[in-house]
Amino acid sequence: MNNGLTYYTWVNSLITSGANIFAGMRGGGVFLSTDSGSSWTAVNNGLTGTIVFSLAISGSNIFAGTEEGVFLSNNNGSSWTPVNNGLTNAIVFSLAINGNSIFVGTDGGGVFLSTNNGSS
Repeated sequence: MNNGLTYYTWVNSLITSGANIFAGMRGGGVFLSTDSGSSWTAVNNGLTGTIVFSLAISGSNIFAGTEEGVFLSNNNGSSWTPVNNGLTNAIVFSLAINGNSIFVGTDGGGVFLSTNNGSS
C-alpha cells in the first residue's frame, strides 16, 4: 500500500487528522493520504528538512520535527513554515503536545517548550 510514496518507504511517524493520514518519511518529507492509505501525495512546499522524524497535531496545526528543525503547517501540509526561534539544535527527534504546550526533543540539545505554536 505504498502507492505514491517515493524515496524510501521508511516511515518514521504517522498521524491522523479526520480522514487524512500524514506520514513523516526518512527521506522525501511528508506524504498525505486521503483514502485510507491507498494512495499518497507529497506535501512539502516550504519543508526544507526532508528527513521527518516526528509529526504532531494541535487543532488545525501540524508540526514536523526534521533534521532542519520544526516546521508548521496550518493547511493540511500544503505549505510549511519553519518555527525554530530559540532552538539550539536543529535536529528534532520528537514532538509532544499537551494543551497549548509543544515539547520539542532535540539531538543533544535537550527538550524545549513553546506555548505559542513554535514562534519561540
